[in-house]
Amino acid sequence: MPRHVLDISTHLDPKRFEVEILAGKGEPWEGSLWEEAEEKGLLTHRVPSLQRAINPFKDAVAFGAIYRQIRAGSYDVVHTHISKAGFLGRLAARRGRVPAVVHTYHGRIEELDPGSLKGMILAACERRAARASDALVGVSEEEVRQKRSVGVGEDGQFHVIHAGIDLDRFSETRQWERPVGVTGLPVTGPPVAGSSASGGPVIGTIGTLTREKGLDLLIEVLPSVIERHPQLQLCIVGAGPVEAGLRAQASRLGVSGFVHFPGCVEDVRPWLAVFDLLVQPSRSEGLSLAVLEAMAMGLPVVATDVGGMAEAVKDGVTGRLVPAENSVALATALKAVLGDRARMEELGLAGRERARKFSVSRSAELLGELYLHLLGEVASRPAGIVAAVRAGNGSPATREDLIT
Repeated sequence: MPRHVLDISTHLDPKRFEVEILAGKGEPWEGSLWEEAEEKGLLTHRVPSLQRAINPFKDAVAFGAIYRQIRAGSYDVVHTHISKAGFLGRLAARRGRVPAVVHTYHGRIEELDPGSLKGMILAACERRAARASDALVGVSEEEVRQKRSVGVGEDGQFHVIHAGIDLDRFSETRQWERPVGVTGLPVTGPPVAGSSASGGPVIGTIGTLTREKGLDLLIEVLPSVIERHPQLQLCIVGAGPVEAGLRAQASRLGVSGFVHFPGCVEDVRPWLAVFDLLVQPSRSEGLSLAVLEAMAMGLPVVATDVGGMAEAVKDGVTGRLVPAENSVALATALKAVLGDRARMEELGLAGRERARKFSVSRSAELLGELYLHLLGEVASRPAGIVAAVRAGNGSPATREDLIT
């Protein structure tokens, strides 16, 4: 999600929008994008008290800090992301009388599911925040359906704007240096089935190592896949709270020698370039950027049919989709795809073409149109002019605040 926010921020039309980013404290296993945002010329604001864990005192402090920044910034649009930051940010924006308030949902919010007191309370909070929003954005059609199924928002509030990637960045053709941290992988070159130095396929997955990513299911099926492909290697790129458990599971199943944990990496492209296949066995998902990036680089994908995955991966065309939590189906799909090199290349080529529909430039363009529509710009004002005037030079400007 932080990558999505940063990419959108840098692709909004600079003639119409001036972007500032306000964000809180990330988790220890998450990489930081602060430096990259500043290098790209974005004005950033840090609120250390804004964190994912619920803490009434810190949450009250965070609300005050967000509200003060909104008042100081005189923003025309406040656009929030993530559940708690979205709740605090939208209420602060309404209190600060921001003209347009937007929120994006990036994935299934498990806590909203009925059946517990906590779920009922959080669902009520999310419905309250939705009423404080002028527009609600889902990164997939399934995302919108899920939120409406629990009574969040109104149909007229929702807009589907698919998550996108920088296609130029992931469609490059070049020779990549060997990724650091893994032995036995090819030094350079594009993905070719069965291309590892050991002669077997290299499969990979990229993301935060959390339960919802379903990586325990992937390791569970690994022994049976290795029986068919004894020289296979699996790279799990990322870090997170379940890493120790995954390592222990791999050791217990006797496959630790086949699994690599390189941790967080600054650039995923060298890794994608040596993968033959991307596996995304998620239990829940919005619209996976890792899947889109892999497809853009010509990789077939095996993924679970959750969230908006089916809107990106076409089963049997660009890869395979299997039911979530179904280890038998996951193992069967992996064996079938890895067993046909010619078919893998066909799936990869189709995926590269499919990925062209998910451009971050197009996503930013649609968001920009939504902002202007909410502000009444399209019909009534010259392009690029919104009500705010920057103090000191008298020039018209627009601002948006993306709260992560």
